[in-house]
Amino acid sequence: MLPNGLDAVCADRPLLLAFLEAIDGALDPVTGLPVRPRIDIVRLGRKGVLPNIWMIERGADGQFRYRLAGEEVVRNFGGSPRGKTLDEAVGPGAAARYGPTYETVLADRVIVFHRGAVRRGGRRFYDGFRLFVPVVEACGGDAPWLVLCCFDRDDVEPQALLETGLSYDSDVVRSFPLRPPGGGEARTA
Repeated sequence: MLPNGLDAVCADRPLLLAFLEAIDGALDPVTGLPVRPRIDIVRLGRKGVLPNIWMIERGADGQFRYRLAGEEVVRNFGGSPRGKTLDEAVGPGAAARYGPTYETVLADRVIVFHRGAVRRGGRRFYDGFRLFVPVVEACGGDAPWLVLCCFDRDDVEPQALLETGLSYDSDVVRSFPLRPPGGGEARTA
């Protein structure tokens, strides 16, 4: 069962709700964490979610690398970030700026919701809504080392596609603890 209140912050975002349905179906009843092989990729495809998903993994060197990127993610970057570190994909300083979100998701076993502007270069690209979810490889398995993410957006500014470099603002940040059945309440960062 997903944490209480998570569906409410995504209520007006059907894409994020469809993503959460797939995550809910993949939860391990023992740990409360989603299990990667149990995530229904077919369901995500039918609901139109796959283009908006990316997966980050923490490597043995401690760096976060993009493992998977949907078509819309690739479009946002202007090329595939797959296999690249945060700094390589987003730009110098990205690991220092965005890495703590991924660390929090993994260490605290929380789903994190961000809302805020996404920029390319100095230009507003779109208003974004992002979910960051810790994922394990097996039921009752090790600590999570993957973060599966999904985004939705409003009103893309086409001129921003001509700019380089991505940056993200987070005007709203909420964390939702994943626990075995019995839930958990959201906390505001």
